[in-house]
Amino acid sequence: MFALSEGPARGWTSPEILVTGIIGVVLLVILVFVELRLSEPMIQLRLLSNRLFRTMLTTSFFASAGFLGILFLAPLFLQEARGLSPLQSGLATFPEALGVLVSSQVVARVYPRIVPRRLMIAGMIIVACSAFLLATVSQSTNIWLIRIYMFLVGVGMANIFIPNQAAALATISREQTGRATTLTSVQRQIGSSIGIAVISSILAFVGPTEIVNGISEPNLTGYRLAFIAAAGFAIIGGFLATQVPDKDAAITMVSRRRKTVDQT
Repeated sequence: MFALSEGPARGWTSPEILVTGIIGVVLLVILVFVELRLSEPMIQLRLLSNRLFRTMLTTSFFASAGFLGILFLAPLFLQEARGLSPLQSGLATFPEALGVLVSSQVVARVYPRIVPRRLMIAGMIIVACSAFLLATVSQSTNIWLIRIYMFLVGVGMANIFIPNQAAALATISREQTGRATTLTSVQRQIGSSIGIAVISSILAFVGPTEIVNGISEPNLTGYRLAFIAAAGFAIIGGFLATQVPDKDAAITMVSRRRKTVDQT
């Protein structure tokens, strides 16, 4: 985590990043080797053999990378490239939360009728398109247009995370639910860190500023490429979402009304 978070700032070839990165990889390999040989492991990696659970985790991994990458990059762009204050930047990006709030109410109701695979694919498409739209933003773009794009990001994420959370544990036994939840939390943290690391590295490589006529100005190309990278994560997630076995998640698609009738 240290190597991923500090790599863009300190340089990927710096000694502290190389050493901690290598140590981290070695420790992860040892962890996998040990955990697969214990009858009661701390992290139940065997759960990844479950097709539905594995597919949901990989899809969520790339969704988290793209989503957190956008949330990291958008305020940076608004403050550094457009010169907005932290308050103005927050007011421009907070519609993302409204998008999640509004869309989640709709997704929760249509989920029993629309399979998780379709909802997640739609969500990935919305996030990818929103990231591409953010890549077209310039210093003169109306701030309300940026707010609309951020709102769409939230709408897309609600279409991804709600079906993902609902269906991920559908085929996991009650005894293994806690261990499965741990894996879910870990992969989201790693996905978010990798997304931010990749996007910030692209921005650092291209350069957030450029010299024009002897004057330092924001380099919009760097920000645009970073937003396109975030869209790339969403596109990969959308492809993985096409592999979701909806039949395995059928038990989660029973409407509340039907459950009440069955219980009666």
